[in-house]
Amino acid sequence: MSKPISQKDMEIFRHTVDNIRIRKDSRCSPPISVIPHEISPPETVCGDEEIAFFRPGIQKKRLQQLKKSHVSNNTTLDLHGMTQEEAHQAIIHFIEKQLAEKQQTLLIIHGKGKNSPTTQPATLKNLTNHLLRQLDPVLAFCSAQPYDGGTGALYVLLRATRNSHA
Repeated sequence: MSKPISQKDMEIFRHTVDNIRIRKDSRCSPPISVIPHEISPPETVCGDEEIAFFRPGIQKKRLQQLKKSHVSNNTTLDLHGMTQEEAHQAIIHFIEKQLAEKQQTLLIIHGKGKNSPTTQPATLKNLTNHLLRQLDPVLAFCSAQPYDGGTGALYVLLRATRNSHA
């Protein structure tokens, strides 16, 4: 026969397991943070300038492959007509959605800033350039091919997420 559990043992047990969170599948990786980290902004770029960024450890060959990307319409975000705040939120939401759908290559169309005030050239392009550098899931990005928007758009490479059914 088993011995009854004492009140003290029950308190120790509850204190120990109080902060444990149950996950549906213990083999899946924790979610990747899409919270921007504060970094100093990169230099301001003009509408016709190309942009390229890659994290340390990303091979140049991978960036070259990204530059030749063919991206489907369901992995494209068009920021035209948005305010800076709307574009900021749209980018974060878009990346979260693509991570959940296990997409790695995206296209973000920011435009060339033809309608930006002359005091702030290419507002959405510069916002996108700065924001993407702050997001951990973003491994690299570069200006798109002319048929995808050229210097008015970016191909974005996201960190691979593990398959939760592996």
